[in-house]
Amino acid sequence: MLNRLRAGRNQAGDTIIEVMVVVAILGLAFSIAYATANASVIKTRNAQEHAEALQYLNSQVELLRIASPDTITPIASLGAFCMDTNTATPQSFPNPVCSAGTGGRYQVQINYNSASGQNIYTFQVDWAGISGLGPQRERISYKLHNQS
Repeated sequence: MLNRLRAGRNQAGDTIIEVMVVVAILGLAFSIAYATANASVIKTRNAQEHAEALQYLNSQVELLRIASPDTITPIASLGAFCMDTNTATPQSFPNPVCSAGTGGRYQVQINYNSASGQNIYTFQVDWAGISGLGPQRERISYKLHNQS
């Protein structure tokens, strides 16, 4: 009987050191997975913001294309402006209609280069970046052919 008790005591189990090593390895693996997932989320959100900004710029180009030159020229000669999406009329910048997105996140403006005489408009949108990326900006130029 005594031999049976001694045999049971000789069974080896995991020591606390072994358990701590496994926990440390798992912790390292989980932290790497979290950092990778977090970076992926930030990159995805940044790409979404850029796509949304380009969408606003393209809508401004389309509104400018359908607007009458008689309504654009006086406003464009004063400086930066944007197109009101409801009325398709130019508005001086900064104006509440020059803000787009949730809570006016995107500031849209159009500049006309009158010195070139070629009807070239520069469309720009600015917004605060996410997660320390800092201010972001998208800019496109468009040559309007239907104006005299």
